[in-house]
Amino acid sequence: MRMATAWALAAILCASILTCWSPERWPASLIEIGAFVLAQAWIVRLAWRGESPRLDITLLAPALLLVWGALQMALGWTAALSETARGMLAWGAYLALLFAALQAFEDRLARRRFLDILLWFAFAVSLEAILQAFTASGRVFWLFPVPDPSYFMGPFLYHNHFAAFVEALLPLALAGAMDHPAKRLWYTLASAILAAAVIVSASRSGVAIVAVEIVAVIAVHQWRARHRPSRILPAAAIVLAMVAAIAWLAGWESLTVRLNEPDPYLDRLQMLRSSLDMIRDHPFTGVGLNNWPTVFPYYARYDDGRFANQAHNDWAQLAAEAGLAGLAAFGLLFAVALRRGLRNIWGLGVVCVFLHAFFDYPFEKPQIAALVLLLLAASSQQDILSGDLDNLSSPLPDRRPVTID
Repeated sequence: MRMATAWALAAILCASILTCWSPERWPASLIEIGAFVLAQAWIVRLAWRGESPRLDITLLAPALLLVWGALQMALGWTAALSETARGMLAWGAYLALLFAALQAFEDRLARRRFLDILLWFAFAVSLEAILQAFTASGRVFWLFPVPDPSYFMGPFLYHNHFAAFVEALLPLALAGAMDHPAKRLWYTLASAILAAAVIVSASRSGVAIVAVEIVAVIAVHQWRARHRPSRILPAAAIVLAMVAAIAWLAGWESLTVRLNEPDPYLDRLQMLRSSLDMIRDHPFTGVGLNNWPTVFPYYARYDDGRFANQAHNDWAQLAAEAGLAGLAAFGLLFAVALRRGLRNIWGLGVVCVFLHAFFDYPFEKPQIAALVLLLLAASSQQDILSGDLDNLSSPLPDRRPVTID
């Protein structure tokens, strides 16, 4: 059942990502329904067999926000009950998703298969996104028109969400390129395509974070493995050279234009100040899960005639919506991600998404939030050093005790 759950989790996530361009709610519902079904199946299985579930500290974050949302509704701490109920539904689904993933990823092979699927799915989506950016004329998959073709990339309508998707999975390719000489060409090509796709997307924060991410993964790998520099430098040089070559072929024009924009973060700074005002007025209770867009007009410092759907800073937005409980939950997930990223370098992608959340709202996209939580669940098991990636496909050694006469 663990392998079947890993495949199901990958299928649900990939299907939701491929359809996230749709303005309807059903792509997010795929994650919610799938999470609840898988969690219920595992609860029944564990109860039937009398087994204890696999638990992890990351379960505390969505559980805390779920309970806090219920308190907000019961005690009138929310601006709109319906929005808080939607927020509770999302965090309840994330809790169920984490629970099912933790049970499945006890199997090392299931965990490896899941990560492999995500890596090569990201490679395919990134390659398609690059081609689509130059040939699709504002249509997702060359078929479906989008309301604003300025910033869409691949199946994502917002290029910063696409950048966060790549940030989460790029270290998987980088680790493979440095650790497996026999497969270095394929892992290096995957690394280059993923990085080049972010450059083509013209996401300023995404490009900056990916550049730092590549250097950080190489540095942490060297620190963890303690190889002589002469051993890792060839692999690192090949990765960097191929990234630069494909990025040059893909083009920097759109990114250059955006970098030359005057005061590019002025609107976001005003939104941040409004969020801090909300936190000042509701430091403990918050304004209600999912209620930042509802309350923002009362705290807006400017009016450009457009609807502000998010704060463009997930840290500030969650603190405004759930008060100290929201900040504590988000901080817990980040601390766990940082610790596990230093232990398993492919987990550094999750850390980068949390850093991106200071400048945008990746976690408000259900597909990105689900991806991050699944990667956290995968990294919760015993250490997987990058050099052990291929060995996960081999049978585990027999660990039964040996009797010595």
